[in-house]
Order: sequence, then structure tokens, then C-alpha cells
Amino acid sequence: MQVAWLADGWRLEIGMTDPNGWRDIADAKKDRTPVWGILRQDLVEFTGRDNLAPWAGVQVPLHHPGLANDGFDIGWGVSAPVGCGGFPDEWIAGWQPLPAPPAAPTCGSCERSVSPDAKSCPHCGDTWGTPPEAKGERHGR
Repeated sequence: MQVAWLADGWRLEIGMTDPNGWRDIADAKKDRTPVWGILRQDLVEFTGRDNLAPWAGVQVPLHHPGLANDGFDIGWGVSAPVGCGGFPDEWIAGWQPLPAPPAAPTCGSCERSVSPDAKSCPHCGDTWGTPPEAKGERHGR
């Protein structure tokens, strides 16, 4: 049986989730879908590479681009423009799906998306004065 140890000391058996919602990275989609990942706490010991010490136990948004045409597994990359990646599945202790992004505010008259700071709808011209916070609520009437 394969076992991974999570940063907080929880044991994760492959195919299981821990009490905090962490899942086995083998179950994550490899189609550029971003996930919240946690690298192994024992990364240095597991890989024998001292240069990975700063990454041990780090939580980070990850994505996997999928396999190359020749079947090569490129590995997981940080979902940010930072140039870090190539993390194999074995280095990742678990993952969680990211929540959906906040909904865009919509005009109360035409129900189309509007900018959070707009004072009027660019589609129908309805106005609402001081723009409320962008929390997905409807503006206007």
C-alpha cells in the first residue's frame, strides 16, 4: 500500500482522502485545471535533494498540462507566472479543488455582466449611482 504523510502529520493512503479534505494527487485531472496542492513535508528525504527544502510542506496552486505527445509526464507546475514546475505526482502529498471564482455583478435591468466599478450599464444604459461592491449582486432597479 502506498502512503503519503501530509504536512500536519496526517497519513494519506493512496485513493483515500484525509479528514481535512486532502485527496490523492493521482485522482486530480491532468488537463490544466488548477488545484490547491501541498508538497510532501519529507520532500528532501524522499528525493535526496537538499535544494528542495524550501518547498517541503508548501501549499501552492498547481496545474498539470497533460502528457506530452510521446507520453512523457511533464509533471505539475505552479499556477502562476513564476516559472516553477516539473513536480512529479510522488512529490505531492495531496490536493483540493479550488472554489469557483466570484460571480461578476450584473445589471438589474438587462441582466448582463457589468464592471464592478461601473455607474451605468454599458449595454442598456441603466444607472445606479455609486457602484456597490462586486459580490455577484445585481445592480440597478
